[in-house]
This record gives sequence, structure tokens and C-alpha cells, in this order.
Amino acid sequence: EDALGAVAKYVQDDGNDADMIHLSYIPYVPNLVVTKTDNANIVKLSTGIGSALGTTAYIISESGIQQLLQEDAEKGYYAAIPDIMALKFPESRVSSYPTPFLRAPKTKSLVNPQLDDLRSVLFQPWCVSQFQAVLTTTGQSTNTIFFTTIATLLVVSGVSLKGVFDAGYQLINYGHYDGNVFFPIINSALAIFCLGILALGSSLAPKPPEDPTEQSASPAVETASA
Repeated sequence: EDALGAVAKYVQDDGNDADMIHLSYIPYVPNLVVTKTDNANIVKLSTGIGSALGTTAYIISESGIQQLLQEDAEKGYYAAIPDIMALKFPESRVSSYPTPFLRAPKTKSLVNPQLDDLRSVLFQPWCVSQFQAVLTTTGQSTNTIFFTTIATLLVVSGVSLKGVFDAGYQLINYGHYDGNVFFPIINSALAIFCLGILALGSSLAPKPPEDPTEQSASPAVETASA
């Protein structure tokens, strides 16, 4: 209620120049930066290529609607609406913080069902809320956070594995380990945990789309063979 009330006041503010106000957005997209504003319940969304924030729940201004209609009249359909919004409103979107609505994690997609398994993990309410909080607190882009997270997992797993290998080397060559026995156990657990996260991410990553040229060519091949 507080979040929606803050949005209502923001919409009525004459100084508001936002084309869109997101009541829900997908934080796991490239080139997204979330920054704080003077209003504790409103954050600014800066987007770039590929920053499709979704259309779960949003408010769009009259000028924003006119821009989208003009784009469609001039160019026709050439991309999905979230991509057009990212293109037309790279610096004129804000969001309620925290977002009052979240996309259901187990709702199947009609557009790209190959991502359903990944969504079932990433769109858990606690996961979305925590990641949005990280974006808002740090002010860093999703690209930076993504690569920093991967680098951190790789470094931690590498250091942990080195500790395990050192302990194993001492046991094999000297018959004993000069250190606390809990350290190799902790290092093993850390290495398994970090590598497990990386493996899970790789397994749930979307598969590359099928080549549309092959799909369009197949009916012609069938016709020729017939």
C-alpha cells in the first residue's frame, strides 16, 4: 500500500517527467542500472540494448504512448514491445521500490519457453527482491555485477581447491597434514558450493535458438522429395 501510494503521488507530481513507471520489472537483463532518487520509494531505471524489463505491471504516460504509436506508424512491427520500450525510453523510466508486483516464477512463457526452468529459480520472490536491492544499493550495472559474481565464484573455488590439493599432497607424501583438519573440509565444501552454482547456471542457461533458415528450408525439401 505504501509503495502504491508513493507511485500515486509521483504520478500526480507536475515535476514528473517519466515516460513509464514500472510496478514490476525483470532485473536479470544486460545494461540495466538502477539508481536512487530523492524519493525513497522511486528508483530510476537506465537501460540499454537488451534491457527488456518486461510488461508485467506498469504505468505509461500519454507522451510515452504517443512515442510508441509513432514508432509503430513509421516502422511497423520489428521487435517485441519490451525491446521497443528499452529503445525509446532508455533514461525516462522509473520504478516503484520495492516493486509491489512480481512475475509468477512457474508461469509458462508463450514466447520463449526454453527459459521456463531458469525463471522458476530466478523469479522466486525472495530472489528478485534481493537482486533488486543489490542493484539499488550498489548503483552498479547488471553487467558489472554478473561478471563480478562469476569472477568471485571462480576465485573462491580456485583458492579452496588449492587448499584441498595442498592437504592431499602432504598426506600422500608425508603421511600427515600440518594444519587444522577442518580447513580442508571447509575448503572442499566451498569449492563444491561455488562450482555447483556455476554448473547450475550453465545447465539452466537458455539453449541457442534454432536456425530459422533451416526451418524455412525444410518444407521445400519435403516437397522436392515428394
